[in-house]
Order: sequence, then C-alpha cells, then structure tokens
Amino acid sequence: MTPHDEAVVERAIRVAGNDIGRATYSALWHSFNDPRYDLTGRATEIAAPTLIVWGRRDPVLPLRYGRKAHALIPGSELRVLPTGHLPFSTAPEQFLDVVRPFIESAYATPGASPSTK
Repeated sequence: MTPHDEAVVERAIRVAGNDIGRATYSALWHSFNDPRYDLTGRATEIAAPTLIVWGRRDPVLPLRYGRKAHALIPGSELRVLPTGHLPFSTAPEQFLDVVRPFIESAYATPGASPSTK
C-alpha cells in the first residue's frame, strides 16, 4: 500500500465511525450479495462511453470481474494497471494517463459536451 492508499483506508474508517457511516457501509457490502442489486443483465444496455480501470493484483475483486464487465458492456474499454484494489490511489499518474485521454475522446464526440455526458 502507498501513503495514498493508507489515506483512503483511513477516510473509509473515519466515515464508518458513526451510526450513519456504519449503516451505509454495511448496506453497501450487503448489496453485493443481494440479487436485487445485480445489474449484470442490464449491462448490455449501457450506451455511454465506458472506461473500466482495474488493478491486476486486486485482492478484493479479481481481474476476472473487470474482464466480465468489459465483455458485457458494448464498446467498453478495459485498462489494467499494475496495482491492487485502488488503482486511482496506488498509481495516480498512471491512472490519470489512462483516464484523461478517455475523457477527452468522449467529449470529442460530435455533439458531446459536459452537460450531455
């Protein structure tokens, strides 16, 4: 873990330090196993430009889940970074090197603007 990762974990712990935070955190984790929140069947309906950034060494959600999401979302782009669960935090420059061009290309689409994306 990098110092950035440690800061993210510390913030998550702080947020979970009160009743509302604990309830939110608990509901979030429980939703992962609740079939009512499984949107896999609707992934093919996503029409917006979609970038999936995944950490190759993610111990929480292995890369196979990123590959599955990529396979299900038409036209999506999958970029894999040499990180764990927090690519944006572990490797912020690499993350931005992937995200910036994607955002720029999404807004370069005719008729696209921040208000329509």
